[in-house]
Order: sequence, then structure tokens, then C-alpha cells
Amino acid sequence: MGVSVPKRNFKRAVDRNRLKRLMRETYRLQKHIVYDHLEEPYIYMISYIGKEERKYKELFVKMNRLLKLFVETVGK
Repeated sequence: MGVSVPKRNFKRAVDRNRLKRLMRETYRLQKHIVYDHLEEPYIYMISYIGKEERKYKELFVKMNRLLKLFVETVGK
């Protein structure tokens, strides 16, 4: 799993790195959603396309939705 935050939206490296850390942490805490439902390994990249920084709770909820959608789409 890879994470990217565009330099176009967040000029300062500090802001980009913080968002990447938050996204990796929300994924780490919820990766069981993917591992429990899929048998094959997958490689995927998650890009942050928002213009403003989100709070940790919002990222956590959105990561949950994203992982569940991924499992539903690929698990068919």
C-alpha cells in the first residue's frame, strides 16, 4: 500500500508528511478489513486529492469506507 499527497495542494513538506502519516496510521488500524476478506495479495496506491487538511477522525471514517468499497469491488 502506498500513500501520496500532491505538492500542488500542499506546498509545505511538513503538511504533506503529516497527512501521509495520518493516512498510513488509519490504514494500519483497519487493514484487517482487507486481509480478512481477500485471499490474494494486492498492491494499491491511495492518493489524497483534497484541497484542505482533514482531522484524524474524518480520515479514519473515510479510510473505512474506502477499504470496504475496495473489498466489495475486488471480492466479486
